[in-house]
Amino acid sequence: MRIGFPLLKRDVPANMLLAESFHGCQFIAVYETGSNMVSVYKPSEMDFDEEGSGLIHFLKNEKVEALVSHQCHPMVVKFFRDNGIEVYKALGSEVLYNIRMLASNELTPFSLIKQELVSPCSKNCQSCTSTAC
Repeated sequence: MRIGFPLLKRDVPANMLLAESFHGCQFIAVYETGSNMVSVYKPSEMDFDEEGSGLIHFLKNEKVEALVSHQCHPMVVKFFRDNGIEVYKALGSEVLYNIRMLASNELTPFSLIKQELVSPCSKNCQSCTSTAC
């Protein structure tokens, strides 16, 4: 399984810390569970657009099946899920800790139904001020 994480900065895996979300993160880490390998990418050097299609294209090319983040707006959760990528709520700030928690089924997927019920989101993310996610 390949898992994506938003990072605060590029570092060795033992010191990698999660950014709050993928929006505006400095780096994206992709962890491969089978080989325990981590690759780090800089979003500003990639062709990401405002609608997120560049990010989805990147994640699909990297065969990412799951994302772990502290925050993810309801519309973004739906966007990822519609594209076959589950989004999990991070526990703590250390990437390796969250990898262990996901492997032991301790991370909870963002609850899409709950978020849609409590979220004031409208048709686009720029209008969203939700703290529900």
